[in-house]
Amino acid sequence: MRIIFLSMTPSFAGGEKHLIELIKRLDRSRVHPTILCFGTDPFSRILNDQLRLGIDIKAGLSGNSFFRTWLEFRKKKPDVVVFVTGCVGAFPWYVFLAARLSGAKRLYAIYHNFSEVPEPVSKDGHWLLYLARRAFGWRVRLMLGLKIVLALTHRSICVSEKLRESLVGDFGYPREKTVTVHNGVDFRFYSAPDARAADVRRELGIGPEQVVLVSACRLVPLKGLDVLLRAVSSLRDEVPKLKCVIVGEGTCGEELRKASAEMGLSSKVFFVGFKDDVRPYLQAGDVFVNPSSASYVECLPLAVLEAMACGLPCIGSSAGGVPEIISHQEDGLLVTPGSVGELRAAIKRLACDGTERKRMGERAREKVRLQFDLERSMEQIKSILLQ
Repeated sequence: MRIIFLSMTPSFAGGEKHLIELIKRLDRSRVHPTILCFGTDPFSRILNDQLRLGIDIKAGLSGNSFFRTWLEFRKKKPDVVVFVTGCVGAFPWYVFLAARLSGAKRLYAIYHNFSEVPEPVSKDGHWLLYLARRAFGWRVRLMLGLKIVLALTHRSICVSEKLRESLVGDFGYPREKTVTVHNGVDFRFYSAPDARAADVRRELGIGPEQVVLVSACRLVPLKGLDVLLRAVSSLRDEVPKLKCVIVGEGTCGEELRKASAEMGLSSKVFFVGFKDDVRPYLQAGDVFVNPSSASYVECLPLAVLEAMACGLPCIGSSAGGVPEIISHQEDGLLVTPGSVGELRAAIKRLACDGTERKRMGERAREKVRLQFDLERSMEQIKSILLQ
């Protein structure tokens, strides 16, 4: 079976990790995968350079031309095409049509992010402008394109139930053509003790008596790291033993570093950059924080699951699908997105109560073991794609 995965990849994040884990588990004697990247290629370095799997990967593609896209598909002669997409509308409708006309028997989509719901057409302005927007506006074009996409797609896989409800309720996806398959993590890998955790604390000058917050994500505005910095700054005197390690890079990295310095947090907050393996940083921590400020950013964040598998209680904003992972006051704490006060209170509670941290951390680890196993998740997706 020849299968093409299409990736719309602005940077390396949970969706890319998810696809790499899926590719690793395909039976190469039966399945011949290709990855076409509409953007950068974060896959070759891991799949081919590190793991030496010899996956056919092509980057730098553009979906601006139906004919060129169709030609690219025809060269590969796929049986199945899978759109690995961040949100609704990421791939133009004619890319789905090109895939179908190339001879692919089945088309699937795997959705990892929420999409902003298009507002109703505004009546502001001249009535002729209103009629034009009603007939040809962005919302009309988007919904018309989606009708074509839905007609061509056999099944849409959502990584959270909240995302599935959004596709059905906000965008008109037929419920019978959608399915939820929760993200999963390799529990045995993340729960196994990592000796490098002690090295992380030592290199950063963090003593055993200090409480370490960890956050791992892309450094972009919607991840809410500015809220985290303000919460940590407000606790400087009340919880002097508090430290914070931020793992990742992104468009607002320099801005966040500057803000941290201006708040006088240089000895409290450590930006360690992007890491292929976050496990030693998670295990060096005591509490994980996921402070995203927008509900459509977080569907089912892998970073939270990885932290829970490491035995960390998690503080997460009640955004998107995060409540499908964190049970408030059982294995973590949920706070209102963007609320410095609530995040501050949650951090103080766990930083000052070691017994509570341990109790929540143990429950978090057990939940991941029972409910978010990577192998089970991958088997579910393979059973859909390879039927």
